[in-house]
Parts: sequence; structure tokens; C-alpha cells
Amino acid sequence: MICFKCQSEIPDESIFCPKCGNKIMEGATGETANNFKPKRKGRKVIVIILAVLICIALLAGVGVLVAKQMELTRKVEQFQELLETQQYASALEYYEEYKSEPDFTEKADKDVIERYEKASEDKDEKLEVALFNSGILPQDYVAELEKAIKTEIDEKKERFLKEGGTFKDFKNEVKKYLEYNNKTITDLTDAANKEMSTLIQSRAAYQRAEESKGKKEYYDALVNYSKVAETDSKYSDAQSKMEEITPLYKEEVMGKVEKIIKDKDYDQAVKEIETLKKYCADSDVESRLKEIKEQKAAYDEEQKQIKMQQFKDSQEVEVISAEAINEGYYLRIMKAQIVLKNNSDKVAKDVRVSILCYDDNGYPVRVGYSFLGDHENLAYANYTTCNIQPGGTYGSEWVVDIPDQCRKVKACVKSVTYVNGLVWQNPYYDYWLEENYAAY
Repeated sequence: MICFKCQSEIPDESIFCPKCGNKIMEGATGETANNFKPKRKGRKVIVIILAVLICIALLAGVGVLVAKQMELTRKVEQFQELLETQQYASALEYYEEYKSEPDFTEKADKDVIERYEKASEDKDEKLEVALFNSGILPQDYVAELEKAIKTEIDEKKERFLKEGGTFKDFKNEVKKYLEYNNKTITDLTDAANKEMSTLIQSRAAYQRAEESKGKKEYYDALVNYSKVAETDSKYSDAQSKMEEITPLYKEEVMGKVEKIIKDKDYDQAVKEIETLKKYCADSDVESRLKEIKEQKAAYDEEQKQIKMQQFKDSQEVEVISAEAINEGYYLRIMKAQIVLKNNSDKVAKDVRVSILCYDDNGYPVRVGYSFLGDHENLAYANYTTCNIQPGGTYGSEWVVDIPDQCRKVKACVKSVTYVNGLVWQNPYYDYWLEENYAAY
């Protein structure tokens, strides 16, 4: 046998090559031993082929990874370019398209966060708002900004209430928050504006009240203390001070009212007491108000009667008699005979007279339009071209139609037109009508 390794001759009975020590295949002799070499070489080729295939697969995998990485880089760079050029709407659309790819969102989020934080650090509010409104920031950043703005708004409110300032100034300070496209922030800003509008007015009212109290102008102090809002920290103090000065205001008003009543100015007295009642509605005030109103009613009636008598006594043309007469024989045909007297120094040409009609019991009789009436039991009569001379009378031969149910009448001159064209309106007429139309 020949050793396939060192090509030395090996005795047939040997198992190992005497020269190289290579083990000969058991039972192999002659040709069999020589055939062993080709088989080992075939295995080596297979191994090499497999190794090559593995390398090719690895290279292919690496190629895919490289391609994916290049595609990711391209997407991120495209996204960054949209941000750089401030095309935030397009950037958001681009982000939405690829947000399902974790590698992309990780890099995109990181880039947006870095830009946002840098804008915030550099006080670049325009860029900060734009990046926030892009809708790409992670939710925890949105929540953090909402919290931060709430804190800022609360601090501004405290500062304004402490240092003073107008609502317009406050509104201008917080209007920048409305640039954020965020409902929570918008609601916070709107609520702050509404609250501060109330609180600033409340605090100004409190300040005015304090000044008025110092000057002992109790009414003005009460008015302004009452305007302090319940949400204002000064509310309890304002209520306490109202309780403190209310008795002083009551004493002031009561003394003032007594002086006013002496001058018979009951309207002003009632007004003063009713104003006091808004802040002090105790039994003393209620009782005094009732007394003054009764005094006022009596005084008003007295003045009315005086004025009415003055008008009655100064009528230029007056009714001196008014009678309901029956001109029928078998049927009742009622007429009113009204006699007038001219007390003026002018000739009365046209006189308008109103007639009130009553039944046997003195109750009103409805007149109706057929008798030129339009006021329940009120009828009209026009004495045209009567030409009553100064001091003269007219009507004893002249009658006016009235309803047949009528038994009694009252009459009053409403107006007179004189020959010279002047017109006189009877100032007593409205008093007469109010006093007489309901019953005889």
C-alpha cells in the first residue's frame, strides 16, 4: 500500500505508516487504501463551497443593512430639511407617513426636541411656538409646557394684583400664549383674562373704598366695598369694613332726612331712605320709610287739590250748568244741556266740551262712538261758531245727544278757540276727568 499522505510504501499488515504515522483505514489494502485520498479531498471542497455561500449571504445581509441605513438617513435628512425651511405642515405630514418606523421616529423626535430646547434656551419664541404647533413634539413635552404656562400665568396674576395694573396691560402680557395651537393653553389664557378682568376691577373698587372711608364718605365707601368680588382675597376684609361703617352711614342719612323733611322735599327724603335700605334694611329704616311715604302721599294730595282748585278758579271758559233732560213724549229721548260762561276778555268762537254720563244710581253709562264717545262714559260736544262774548253765556237753548240710559251728566271745557285765532287748553280738564269719570 502507498500512504496517501507521504507516498511511502506501507506493509500490508500495518495500520500506521512507518514514516509519517498516518493511520491507514482499517481493512484497507492495496487499491482501497489508495482510494481513500480522493474521498477526503471531496469533503474539503464541500466545506469550501459552504464557506463561500455563507460569506455571500453575510455580504448580502450587510448590503441590505447598509441600504436600509442609507434610506433612513435620507428620510431623516429630508425631514430635517423641511424643519430647516420651516415647512412645518409638510414636516408633520412626512412624520405621519413614517412614524410607524421606530428608527425614523427615534431620530426625528430627537432632532425636534433638540431644536425645540435650543429655541427655548435662546428665547426664540417664534421658532419655539412653530415647533410646538408642528404637532411633532412628544406628549410629555406638551404636558410640560402646559404646566409651565399655567405657572407663568398664575405668577402674572399675583404680580398684577400686588403691584397694580390695568386689565389691558395684563391681556397684552398673556396674549402670546394664544399663539400656541393648544386647547388647554387657550382655555388657561381665556380663563385668566376673565378672572383678571373681574379681580382688577375688584381691587380698584377696594382701593376707592379705602380712600372714601378715610374721608368719611360712607356712601361711596359702601358702594365700592360692595363691588369687591368674592374671588378676591380682599373680599372678607371688605365685608368687615362694610359692617363697620354701615351704622355710621345710617346715622348720617337719618339726620339728613330730618332736615330734608322740614323743607317738604319728601321725594328726596324717600330717595335717601331707599338708598340707605340697600345697605341697612333694619326695622328702624323700614318704619321710617313707611312714615315718610305716608307723609309724602298726604302732602302730594294736598298740593294736587290746591293746584286743581287754582286751575278750576282760573278757567277762561267754564261750564256753569250741566243737566240731562228727556225730550221725548212716549219714548225716552235723552239730551244734555250744557251752559257755558266766557270769563275771558276775548270772543270765544269754538268750544270743545266733554260730557260724562251716569245712570240713576250714579254709575257710568258707556257712551259708544255713535255719541262721539271714546272713553267709557265720556262723550264729546263741539260748540262751533258760538261766539260767546266776554262775560256772556251760551247753551241754554242748545242740547247734545246722549244715551237713553243716561240720567245725570257732568261737563267740562277741554279747549277754546277765540275769534283772534288764539287757542286755550283748559289746565283743569285732566284733574276733572280723573276725579269724576268713575262715579257721579
